[in-house]
Amino acid sequence: MTAFPTLDGFGPTRETLHLYAQAINTIARVHAQEQPHWWHTSLKVIDNGLTSDPLPLPSGENLTLQMDFPRQQIALITGQDLQESFSMTAGWSGTQMGNALITADCRPGSAWDYERQRFAGDDPGIYDPDTAGRFFTALSSADRLFKRHQATLSGEAGPVQLWPHHFDLSAEWYSPKLMPYGKDLLPAQLNLGFYLGDGDTELLLLLQSWPFATIG
Repeated sequence: MTAFPTLDGFGPTRETLHLYAQAINTIARVHAQEQPHWWHTSLKVIDNGLTSDPLPLPSGENLTLQMDFPRQQIALITGQDLQESFSMTAGWSGTQMGNALITADCRPGSAWDYERQRFAGDDPGIYDPDTAGRFFTALSSADRLFKRHQATLSGEAGPVQLWPHHFDLSAEWYSPKLMPYGKDLLPAQLNLGFYLGDGDTELLLLLQSWPFATIG
């Protein structure tokens, strides 16, 4: 059985990480190559934190943004080189962090349209390193659990990914059975979710199907 650490007192740090994740997502939405089901806008769990997919730049290089928990920073990496980093312990609001990432991302002559409302928030960012570390331990445990389960399934499955909008980890499996949705036919789905809640202690493992009935 997978054990998860307690997340008592996580609420303030969660709010900060949520806004910072949406700031990273804002950059990804500008550069990412479109993938099915909006997978290009999600973050993936890696050994040291969360990462965007490699984002192609006009120069031919790739940009990657990483939320690095051991170093407590958000890093912009171009190719294999660290371009710039910003501390998550500096007390920056969502607006400050998002604007800093956009400034670092801008290239001469670029006219990219960033959706700044995604990370808008003027309250100082509260980031407790111990609480953030426990959060990442729990997130990594859920990521490994979901990947083990995915390995037992046949058919199409999406990556295990964190969605910045709701700040939840999920994995999707698509049935070959098609179901009516408006004028379209879409595959029935099974979704595993790890939801971190809005308060200090709420942590949920979810199993949802679409449509909301037994998938044959």
